[in-house]
Amino acid sequence: MELTSGSVSCVAALNTIPASKPPEEPVPTHRPPAPTADVVAEAELLDAPGGSALRLRFPGPFEGRTVNWDATFLALAAPEGHTEAATSVGNFIEIGEDGPNGTPIRVGLQVARIDVPTVRKTIIMIRRYKRLCRGRHDYGAGLSPTASASQGPSG
Repeated sequence: MELTSGSVSCVAALNTIPASKPPEEPVPTHRPPAPTADVVAEAELLDAPGGSALRLRFPGPFEGRTVNWDATFLALAAPEGHTEAATSVGNFIEIGEDGPNGTPIRVGLQVARIDVPTVRKTIIMIRRYKRLCRGRHDYGAGLSPTASASQGPSG
């Protein structure tokens, strides 16, 4: 079949088809965006990473406010050992009363060394844990989280 001047060519017909819709906006997710800054960079390291203990300070939420954690991370599986390793069958978190350097927190972990990845994961864990409360709490090795009864001498 031959096209005449009164016929519409295929190319002209294609030009009359509306262009496809522009891409729609992505559907928002309910997950918070990934942090852009390294949480270790936000911390003030008081000891060098790689040992059996590390002292540091960093901000984080606690009891409905932002506190400055005065933290000590302990490697309970370190070859030189810690006294806490003898009394803990798993990991522990111990939070004390606010002091001049912030809120003291001691975290005992079943690791051989407190290296930078362990520091990073522990800071993230502390910041995300919604039910942190004062006292000592042991975790792991088949235990359910329990608070230590020893909160100090009572009168």
